[in-house]
Amino acid sequence: MRVRRRCPPRWSAAAGLAVVVSLATLPAAAETGRAVVYTPRGYAPGDPAWRPRARELRADAADLRALGVDLVATWASPRVLAPVCRHLKRHGLPSVVLGVADPGDAAEVRAAAHARRCADGYAVGSGGLGTRYDRDALRAAVTRLRATGRPVVVREAADVLATDAVLRALGDEPSPLAFPSADEGSQAACGIAIADYRRVEQTLPAGQILRLGASGLAAAGGGVANPSYQRAYFLCLSSRGVPAAMFEAYDQPWRTTPVGPHAGLFRADGTPRRFAQELLRLTLTATLEPDGRLHGRVAPAVGARWRVVPWSHGTTWAPGVPVPIERDGRWQAAVAPGRPWAATLEPRDAPPPVASAPPPAVDEERVYAVVQSPR
Repeated sequence: MRVRRRCPPRWSAAAGLAVVVSLATLPAAAETGRAVVYTPRGYAPGDPAWRPRARELRADAADLRALGVDLVATWASPRVLAPVCRHLKRHGLPSVVLGVADPGDAAEVRAAAHARRCADGYAVGSGGLGTRYDRDALRAAVTRLRATGRPVVVREAADVLATDAVLRALGDEPSPLAFPSADEGSQAACGIAIADYRRVEQTLPAGQILRLGASGLAAAGGGVANPSYQRAYFLCLSSRGVPAAMFEAYDQPWRTTPVGPHAGLFRADGTPRRFAQELLRLTLTATLEPDGRLHGRVAPAVGARWRVVPWSHGTTWAPGVPVPIERDGRWQAAVAPGRPWAATLEPRDAPPPVASAPPPAVDEERVYAVVQSPR
């Protein structure tokens, strides 16, 4: 997905009139770097009382920055998600493309258009052409959003875009969707997605950058889906030089297909699955002072989702009181002086830790990093 940012007006000295500079491309990182499709964690479309909370949006932004994301594309733009764009930009995400999942929903199109000052572009469609909305609705939404002065891409199934030149030309560029079945396994699924990508790519002028508007493999929910296959799928696309907006940032339990609620790089509780864990490279350091004060840092600094649990060893490993992590990654706790100690990095909302005979170990579900006293 390629997006452009509108430049400020430039004055023509000869004419003395304001001439708007043509849309210039974003930095190369936003065109070919890491991209992800995003819906806020905990989004509840069926709950009229649900609202995004600033604290959670800030934590989401911290997660995405820690993943090295350059471009965030939202899946939909209902009015309730209006704060999302500005929160992401305010907290360090360089490029935000607003998605319109249902071009036939006038309220969603209007809400997206109202966010034009924040949006770097728009992605119209969600693979529902001919079933959930028609071509006239898609065309009208693209026309409405292009009037904002922001670039607009058409986000539809790859096989449709590959065979429909009129649809490819409707926006500034096509943005194909590729969602192989979880029954395929990671390598076969990757091959299918690459074939979809190449079919659209070969219809474009030489040198034009193409990005899959959304592509992913669920980590659970059916077939052979698992976190290892999800990881292998994204690594395969990357190794073959196929840019893709990874679908999706967080599990969305409200999705209705068997695998739909399990497509996230992060689970619904905010903990990373295997591929996200690899990208994050979470590390935990600790130093023990003579007075029994244990302190250290977590990197990257993603404290809103996490806590540190101190441990002391007597007849068994006994946990201390879990402690929060500061925004800059620092933490401190107390352990029993003179005894072997350890510290574990755990999800903030994990159940209370219990004593254990072996020392705590990384399991990527409850414990994500461990540091221990020298033996």
